[in-house]
Amino acid sequence: MVISVKGEDYVLEFLTKRLNSPTLRVTKDNDDYYLKASDLENNLKNHDNSKDHSEARLIVSEIVGHINRILKVDWGYGSSVKVGKIICEKDGEPRYSDYMDIKSDIFVTKPVRLNIDYEALIQCMENNKEVEDAFIFYYLETNWHNLFKVWETIEFDTSREAIIKKGWANELEINLFTCTAHNREASGYHARHAVDDPNKSKFCKEKVLSSNKPMGLYEAQKLIKRILIKWVKSKCII
Repeated sequence: MVISVKGEDYVLEFLTKRLNSPTLRVTKDNDDYYLKASDLENNLKNHDNSKDHSEARLIVSEIVGHINRILKVDWGYGSSVKVGKIICEKDGEPRYSDYMDIKSDIFVTKPVRLNIDYEALIQCMENNKEVEDAFIFYYLETNWHNLFKVWETIEFDTSREAIIKKGWANELEINLFTCTAHNREASGYHARHAVDDPNKSKFCKEKVLSSNKPMGLYEAQKLIKRILIKWVKSKCII
C-alpha cells in the first residue's frame, strides 16, 4: 500500500522530521512525499483489493485529520495538506489506485514550534475521546463558540480551580475570556449568546469588564492554546 501526501513542501518536510518512527512516518522520495503507517499493514492483511482501499480510506482519513489538527495547534497555521494517490499492491504490482481530497484549512499568525511528539499525541487522541474532541474544536473556525467548546472540554475534565492552581491560566484571564465570549457588549454579534444572562452579565459588567478591556479573539486563541497544550501534556506523554 502506497499513499502519497500532497501539500506545501516546507510543511511536508517538517513532517518528515516529526513523524519518523517505524510505526508512523512521512518519507520523501525524490520530490514526492509518502505516508507510511503500521496501522495500515496490520489492519489490511488478508483483505481483497477493494476492501483494502475502503479500509485504507478510513484509516488515512483519521491519521491525516489528527495531523492537521496538531499542525494548527503547533504552528498556528498551515497550508492545505491532503492525501494524493492510494495504490494497493499485490505481488509487487499496483492493483488499484484512487485520489483522496482530505484538506485542512488552518490559518493564523506565525509558526510556533512546540516540543510535541506528533505520533504520541496521535495515539493519545485515539485513546482519549476528550483530547480528540478538544483538538477538533480548536481546529474548527476560530471564533468564540469553538474556543469556548475547547475550554468547556478541558474544564469539565480538570475543573476551573485546578487550571488556576496548576498555573495554566490565572483567574483574571479566565474571567475575561468567559465574559467576553458570552457578553454582547464585549464581543457584539459574535458573542455566544444573543441575550445576556442577568446574573452572569452583572458579574462581568461590575467585576470584570468595568475595569478591564474585553479580550480580543486573538488573545483568546492564544490563551486557549496555552491551556490546551498544558492540559494535554498532563494527560499524555508527548
